[in-house]
Amino acid sequence: MARPLVGVIADDLTGAADTAAVLCRPGSSVTVWLHAQPRPRPGEYAFAVTTNSRSCPQDEVGHLVGDGLRALRAAGASLIYKKVDSNLRGNIGAELAAALDALGGPILFAPAFPARERTIVNGVCLICDTPVAETEMARDPEAPVTQSNVLELLRSQRADLDLFPCPLSVVRAGALALRASIPPHGVLVLDSETDDDLDLVAKVALSLDPLPVLAGSAGLAAALARLLFGLPASPRWPAGKLGPVFAVLASSSEVLPFQISAASAAGFAAISFPCQNLTREDQMLPKLEAAIEAAIRLLSAGRDAIVHASGPLPQVERPVDLVVEHLAHLTYVVTQETRPHALLVGGGSTAQAVLEALGAEALEIDDEPLPGMAAGLIIGGAWPVGRWCSNLARPAPSRRWFSSWSTQGAIQPERSSSERTDPASAGNHNGRPGGRRP
Repeated sequence: MARPLVGVIADDLTGAADTAAVLCRPGSSVTVWLHAQPRPRPGEYAFAVTTNSRSCPQDEVGHLVGDGLRALRAAGASLIYKKVDSNLRGNIGAELAAALDALGGPILFAPAFPARERTIVNGVCLICDTPVAETEMARDPEAPVTQSNVLELLRSQRADLDLFPCPLSVVRAGALALRASIPPHGVLVLDSETDDDLDLVAKVALSLDPLPVLAGSAGLAAALARLLFGLPASPRWPAGKLGPVFAVLASSSEVLPFQISAASAAGFAAISFPCQNLTREDQMLPKLEAAIEAAIRLLSAGRDAIVHASGPLPQVERPVDLVVEHLAHLTYVVTQETRPHALLVGGGSTAQAVLEALGAEALEIDDEPLPGMAAGLIIGGAWPVGRWCSNLARPAPSRRWFSSWSTQGAIQPERSSSERTDPASAGNHNGRPGGRRP
């Protein structure tokens, strides 16, 4: 069988980026498109698009996913990979239904990510052996997970989905047993506990004609990449550090304080940005100005700096959007003033808003320095021209800290200045965020 062109669709930017990171290989990057029509760039075996739809209403999700899937097919994708969050956040039932409507079935759905201790056993999603609805994912401010049983969760989101469970005993009975369990339509929901389980799912999927739609986390995507492209090379970041790094983090995770502490121990200067009193009124915000000035001062002196959202969310409608809108404005101003060597962003909504503020068209992902970390280049936008993404993290403590994030975007400007856009489109510069909201 000829190697298929893989088209990835994800409900947020970091999901698309971490999948692109496991699919890329030396000499073959994976481009993640933000708003432009997705298309493979020269030399690419895979390409991706984000619908930015994790917290959207069901009917809107259906339109966004359907349009994205048809665009991937129109661009030549012969194997569709529907990326989902390994913690089961988002409107996954509506997304799978949209995939069935747009492409037909069957869909092989295996959301486990064993490398991050996220498994599916007896139909239950476990994080470090704890049912997902009993973890902090149940308190996610945008997409809380209220059920741990995968079938029950999907049915609560789309009662009309045809779902077929595939227990671990069938997966481990071998390729013939697994192949015999695949329905002619609908969604096969697979237990998976190890990378070997996912390797078998990918192997069986690639043996089918026509190819089914695959749906899962970066775990199944990595298994697919191992079969199609071989084992990944070691990370290609150089050992040296060529300039200061600017990191921006807005996360609801309960491990955030430990991450900030580890970053500080690794040499990053931490800058807190309190969010509780943010409003959408047109007024100057002293705390935002203070964070911008502190970041500019530190980066101009050659220090690594990290700005992180802190405190309770503001008491407004869609508070997460408001927080990331301000962080995106901050990032635009700081990067224009200081020209950091690299930018690291944590959190899907934050990454999307930051790149929109910078006027980016896409990300060219070319490396996975650590599990769950995507490194690459910004395509287009207002960031000044620089080298492709090189060493972002110092030795051990900082690297361990970065790898603890669920997904990060280690990104740099692309080489060519011809793809810049008008910086004015990213917003104003008067201490208030402007331009498009995430």
